[in-house]
Amino acid sequence: EEKTAATGTKPAPGKADKLGLVVSSLTAQEKKQLGIAFGVKVESAQGSAAQAGINEGDVVVRIGRTDIQTVAQYEQLVNQVKKGQQVALLVRRGESASFLVITP
Repeated sequence: EEKTAATGTKPAPGKADKLGLVVSSLTAQEKKQLGIAFGVKVESAQGSAAQAGINEGDVVVRIGRTDIQTVAQYEQLVNQVKKGQQVALLVRRGESASFLVITP
């Protein structure tokens, strides 16, 4: 595996999930800066997620009615989504948050 200097101490982004996202945990500092207590940071967006308007740097704070506390919880919820099933993600970008619907 190659390691790149650009990612610093973080591993290179992994393979995108079925929604087209690669996410990572928020640091305590990032949560404080954003004024939020939970969520996962979007490292990259492609496919359905990119078409829905999700961008790198956005924060996914909720899937459906479930607040996202950890990457593991996010992955568990995404794995339950069936192909063709619409899923609503509450996405925080800067000071605003909005629900975006993705169909894998």
